Amino acid sequence: MRILTSNNNVGAIKTDDIKLTPQKSINTGEPVDKVEINEHAGSGEKFLSLGKKVLDYAKPKYIYKINASSLKSLREQLPVDKLKIAASLVNIPFLEEGFTTTLANFGFSKEEIALFQQCANVSELGDKSSSSSTSAAMGGGLEGFMFGGGPVGLVAGAIGGYAGTKIGEATKSKDNPLSGDLNSLLAGSAIGAGTGVAVTLAMGALFGGAIPGATTLTTAAILGGLSGASGSLSGNAFTSVSDGISGGVMTGLVAQALTGNSGMVLAGSVGGGVGGRAATTAGKLILGGGAGAATGALTAIPAVMMLGTAGLPIMGISAAAGAISGASGAVIGPVMRRTIRNITMDINHKVDAKMDKALEGRKIGTLGKTAAGAGIGVVMFAPIGLIFGGATGAAIGAGAGALIFGGKTLYEQLSKKKITDVDIKKAELDRAKEVLKGYNESLEGQAITEKDKLMLNDMNSVVKAAEQDYEEVRKNAEVKK
Repeated sequence: MRILTSNNNVGAIKTDDIKLTPQKSINTGEPVDKVEINEHAGSGEKFLSLGKKVLDYAKPKYIYKINASSLKSLREQLPVDKLKIAASLVNIPFLEEGFTTTLANFGFSKEEIALFQQCANVSELGDKSSSSSTSAAMGGGLEGFMFGGGPVGLVAGAIGGYAGTKIGEATKSKDNPLSGDLNSLLAGSAIGAGTGVAVTLAMGALFGGAIPGATTLTTAAILGGLSGASGSLSGNAFTSVSDGISGGVMTGLVAQALTGNSGMVLAGSVGGGVGGRAATTAGKLILGGGAGAATGALTAIPAVMMLGTAGLPIMGISAAAGAISGASGAVIGPVMRRTIRNITMDINHKVDAKMDKALEGRKIGTLGKTAAGAGIGVVMFAPIGLIFGGATGAAIGAGAGALIFGGKTLYEQLSKKKITDVDIKKAELDRAKEVLKGYNESLEGQAITEKDKLMLNDMNSVVKAAEQDYEEVRKNAEVKK
């Protein structure tokens, strides 16, 4: 679903049909009807200096969404006509400027808009609705393979990340959102460690070698545990966590080069990811530094086992390097990834606007649209590659962008189906049911008022009318067949 900014158009909602709209596209889930938004919230940006623009891109962008919890608060403070508008916007994501502009277009006062902002569910651009076990498995497997012992780290990171995320999601508490993240991290670490030891023993038996010693198994447990922990963090719902991992990998590579400890990348990765969960810079430094120090010290345990007390300075150095890489990664990673994300989104909006204008009234085939998608990918990714890898990076970025966006466009065109009247009426029915469901959820545990009865009667009648329209169109379509 496209995130709505003040550049996007959101349902031209009339007083008569406010209960049904904005409708969502059957293919994209985006609102279908339109409201013209006259001025871009950032229309003065072209007068800003380059430095100011870069700083703007480095700032987090937040997504505002009206949900059942929002309606629970708004229902007591808005009149029925405006409450209908609020209910019609349920579960539609807006960037802040699009959120406030849309509400202003619907006639809400500044005080009411401020109330919406207080009641809305707010998340950072890039956050997911829940943790992803697939992302956890992919991230843990990749990081484990590259930095955690090759095949052993690959299996341990993938299994630990996947299982840890599943356990975290299953055990999280509504009263304590952090419980799921903590359980995921601990479970991912434990399962990754166990998997690392099991795979090491299995490989020894498979290839007929000697039984691995205590130091080898300890190393496998540590690297497997860190790979699993890194994987569980990679699947976290908060984008700042995965961003912190990216920063921790970069700073961990520096720490590894300086200390000669091959486990420092994973230590930085875990430290950066843990620190990324904090809301403030100070919190990121403290959490990232603490987690990085602990994991850095863990990576030196094999050295202490082999060298005895002579290995303690190595552990101290590793702990210090881990603290620095974890803390700095937790701060640097989110800033870098956020900047790239915001630049990419801005380019995407500008290219979309220019392409829409250029292609207005023209018909373009699948190959033409695929080529255009590939071209957009080149424009978006080549400059990013140039920044990080010079000419070679630009070439790689251009190729990757063309492949990703061209392939995505081709897939969309091949899988695209013609939208019929039946599809449109089904989308209207689904949206009406979604609005009714959101309001019903807002009433859980609440005393039903006369206002609520009016709202529910109105919404139920809309659902019933939408069902009748859908059935009529569907039957007509079957007759034509």
